[in-house]
Amino acid sequence: MNTKFLIPCLLPALFCLTGINPTQAGPKALIVGIDRYQNQRIPPLRGCVMDAEAYRDLLINKFGFSSGDVVVLTNDQARKDILLQSLKNLGEGTTGGEVRVFAFAGHGTRVKDSNGDEGPGDEYDEALVPYDAESSSTLLIDDEIHEVLQKASRGQWTILLDCCHSGTGTKNLILEKTTSVRYVPYSLIVNDTPGTKGLFDEDASGAGEGGSVLDLENPAGGARSLEAGNLSIFAACHPDEKAMEDKETGHGKFTLHLLKGIESGMIQPGSSSNEEVARYAQVTFEGNEAGQKLSQTPLVEIPEMNKNLVFIASSKIEAPAASLPVANEQSGQVDSSQKSAFEVRVGLFNGKTLAEGDEIKVWVESEREGYLTLLYWQSDGVVHQIYPNKWHKENRIEARKKIQIPGQGEFRMVVSEPFGEEKIEAVITGQPWETRDFQALDFQNGVKSLDQAQSRGVRFEVDQATSQENVGYSEVPFRTIPKR
Repeated sequence: MNTKFLIPCLLPALFCLTGINPTQAGPKALIVGIDRYQNQRIPPLRGCVMDAEAYRDLLINKFGFSSGDVVVLTNDQARKDILLQSLKNLGEGTTGGEVRVFAFAGHGTRVKDSNGDEGPGDEYDEALVPYDAESSSTLLIDDEIHEVLQKASRGQWTILLDCCHSGTGTKNLILEKTTSVRYVPYSLIVNDTPGTKGLFDEDASGAGEGGSVLDLENPAGGARSLEAGNLSIFAACHPDEKAMEDKETGHGKFTLHLLKGIESGMIQPGSSSNEEVARYAQVTFEGNEAGQKLSQTPLVEIPEMNKNLVFIASSKIEAPAASLPVANEQSGQVDSSQKSAFEVRVGLFNGKTLAEGDEIKVWVESEREGYLTLLYWQSDGVVHQIYPNKWHKENRIEARKKIQIPGQGEFRMVVSEPFGEEKIEAVITGQPWETRDFQALDFQNGVKSLDQAQSRGVRFEVDQATSQENVGYSEVPFRTIPKR
């Protein structure tokens, strides 16, 4: 019997942009993706344009943006003057709570702060690198972005950054690296042009304790004061880290994680709060560059008053608390059955088609508290009880609180033969409940498993249990395939 379990282990010419009409109501966005640069000294990237296209599709198809209100700039369209003017256009017409999104995927860098507005111990301005970057004047400095936001301070801004702004010298440019990073030293951009000496510190390793990836809101002395609560930043990494690209897909690891969150149902457009998205984003991605291990943890900065607001939504809308979001039946990721006496949601972190070697990670959320039994049915009829398990023999869960199975440091589930149509079932009861066949078993590799012949009794008892009043039920079908 192939159980697909591993032993327990401890386990990221001005281009015309008048398509945005400042006087028109509704959410608006500017999305930038730059893979190649005019300056041949700047290393090319692979997935930034793809990230930009993915953000555009998400905003239009999932968040209800009009296609005419989403401007996308890629490669040579994203010159400094175009980018800055587009950002200004985006900010115009905000009078109170209008939704504005700015997403950038590309290289970032840092230059010496020229006006002393950064915090103590932070001598650098963070900057985005436009297509035509050749010197400090052609970088988009955080000061310039802040000036635009300050003039549009009554809008409700969400900033998505899949880039980084720190590093240690030209080692970032070794072409034999196995992981692409979205950082370029300023010294390489200018190629030691006369007059630039001292603008970049080759040994700089961060923007100071607790520094922002882009210092847009609260620098030293409060010189920059945006209207409280109007700016939420979701950035790919901390100031002393590098934003990596996924080796297989080319997407930024941060962007790919957000896409998977929406595909799996962990992030519900129109329902998930900023705080819920922030919690989902708190993962660590691993990579390797020129033989050195890299780690990347997203940085999220959300004003306290914004934490319960809906992600990418107006400040006047609060995340629903009385009931769970409606499941997306088209995705196949969440299925609340008619058997259920109350709403139960179950989904997979990695989508509905999993390839050989992929990990199977499940999340569950229930409208009511109760005792959770979680069953994994393989395509060959083998069934595993993955909750309760060795680490959670007490299987009571709280209402409206997502849990992840397996948890960190527990068992792992990895796709292997046989492949085909599979399913996760969640049953929530008011009292502890377990099928008789599983009651007779001990935990193996942290869970309990039955082969096809033994699993028939489990199917019968589950159907019996879910026909009772006050029992919650949900299932998520998915497909496993050979390695791509």
